Amino acid sequence: MKSFKSVPAIICLIFFNTAINAQWVQSKITGMHNGDVSCLSVCGKNTLAGTWGDGIFLSTDDGSNWRQVNSGFNDIDINALGVSGTNVIAATNGGLFFSRDKGETWAKANGITNSFVKSVAVSGKIFYTGTFGGGVFRSTDGGENWTSLNSDAMNGWVFSLAASGSTVFAGTREGVYVSKDNGSKWSQINLGIPDTKISALYIDGKNIFIGLHGSLLISSNNGSSWMRVTSGLSELDINAIFADGTFILIGTNRGVLSSKDKGLSWTGINAGLPETNICSLEVSGKTTLAGTWGLGIWRKVSSNLSTMQN
Repeated sequence: MKSFKSVPAIICLIFFNTAINAQWVQSKITGMHNGDVSCLSVCGKNTLAGTWGDGIFLSTDDGSNWRQVNSGFNDIDINALGVSGTNVIAATNGGLFFSRDKGETWAKANGITNSFVKSVAVSGKIFYTGTFGGGVFRSTDGGENWTSLNSDAMNGWVFSLAASGSTVFAGTREGVYVSKDNGSKWSQINLGIPDTKISALYIDGKNIFIGLHGSLLISSNNGSSWMRVTSGLSELDINAIFADGTFILIGTNRGVLSSKDKGLSWTGINAGLPETNICSLEVSGKTTLAGTWGLGIWRKVSSNLSTMQN
C-alpha cells in the first residue's frame, strides 16, 4: 500500500472551500514530457522527483524549478526514492540505482536479483527495497550493495514499505508483514485489514498508516489492532500519505485531503489544482509538493501545517 474499530460516520468531506489563499501552483519542469510523477523526496536542500518515462528531476528552490538528472541511468521509469544523509536510492523497472551526491549522478547497485524494484524504505542509515517477485532486500552501505531478506513467510511481491527503528512493514499481495529485527524475520499482521491490496504505507512516531481503496487504517500498537477510517473516503484510492501528530495529508485519485483530528474530519485542499490522480506527496517546511498522473508537479506554500487550508 488489519481487530479494528470503525470511526463513526461523522466525517465531513469537503472538496470546495471559498478560501483562495495559498493555492496550488504548477511547477516549471524542462524536459518532462509525460507528467507522471511517481515519487518525491528531499535530500538536504535538494528536492528529487521520480517519474515514469522521464527519469529523475532535481530542484534546489523548494520545487519551483526543476532540471533532469539522469546521468548513470539505464532505466527512466522510477517507482520510488529513498534518502539517508547525502545518499539517495532510486527503485526502477530496470533495477536499483544509488547516488552519493544528493541525486546529481547515479550508478547501478549490486546484489538486487530482481530487476523490477517497486518500493523503498529508510531507517537511519539502513535502506530497504521491495521487488516484484524477488522479495525484500537491505543495504547498510548507502545503497551500493544489497542482501536478500527473503523469508518463507512472505511472498516475493512487495508493493510498499515503511520502516522505523528496527521495525519494517511490507505491503504485499497477501497483505501486511512486519519485521521487528531489521528484516531478518517476518510475520503476517492481517487481522482487521479488510483488503490485502496495500497502496500506501507511512509511519509517524508510534502511528502506522495504511492506504487502501475507500479507507485509511491507523495503528498505534505495531499493527496488533487498527482503527479504520471509511466515511467520506468510499470512492477514493489513497495513493500517498503524510502525517505529523494529529495532522494527516492524503493524496487520492481525486486530489488532496487533509485532517487535523487524526481522520475524524476531512477537508479537500485543492484550490488551483485540477481534479487529478495524486501519486505522491512531500512536505518540507512550509512547502507541500504533489506529484500527479499526467499533470506534473504542483506546489503549495502554507505558514504551517495546522493552518493549511483550501
